Amino acid sequence: MSTSVKRPAPFAAAAVALALLLTGCAGGATDEPSDPETTEVNEPEEAGDDTVNGHTLTAPGTALEVGESAYVAWEPQAGARGALQITVDVIAQARTRDFAGWQLDEATQRATPYFVISTVTNIGDLDLGGISVPLYLENTDGILIQQSEFREQRFEACPSETLPEEFLTGAELTVCQVYLVPDGGEAATMTFRPTQDFEAITWAGQIRPWDKVGKKARNRILAQLTADEESEGDADDTESDSDTGADDDEE
Repeated sequence: MSTSVKRPAPFAAAAVALALLLTGCAGGATDEPSDPETTEVNEPEEAGDDTVNGHTLTAPGTALEVGESAYVAWEPQAGARGALQITVDVIAQARTRDFAGWQLDEATQRATPYFVISTVTNIGDLDLGGISVPLYLENTDGILIQQSEFREQRFEACPSETLPEEFLTGAELTVCQVYLVPDGGEAATMTFRPTQDFEAITWAGQIRPWDKVGKKARNRILAQLTADEESEGDADDTESDSDTGADDDEE
């Protein structure tokens, strides 16, 4: 029997925009989350005993609890197979006031915001740098919602960073992603679904208020991001020193 996932027409027709308000500036920047990749599903992919580097992949259609891990593989690029361990750690409902400092349009104000914390580890051989993980929030109407992106400035309440430019085997990252459910809708599950013919792997569990669970997690993510930035800064300084030394030798 074929199944289908509804295309989120309200979300696509009224693109939810977040316009950054810069104090003391006349203008701002607008970020628009792209539409979810949702299409008709025909026949679910058969589950198997596939493995990647000693990790047994989680069978399509598996239902997990928040806090549990899935081992997944897909082709983010034609002919290139990537693999991740994904753990959905927290699903939390946020509030409009968590977007203080951002100008929200009417569609965003009507949406229900959710902040989702997950940990991803590259268990495959493909560098997944810059690749978007196909992890969606599914609402109670069966609509898949794609994460919102903040391109101009970091969203401090839930630092929605994508995978870094280099994400090699063994690399691990904890991320906080923003999902906006249109028209006051409610979240049901988190869903890994890379293609239309893949029977989704889902996570469900208690959805708590962000202010009850978010501060510690947010601080951990910010510390992680700060450490990464400092590491990049040290690398740049080393390259600069090396260049200076080479010039001195030539003189």
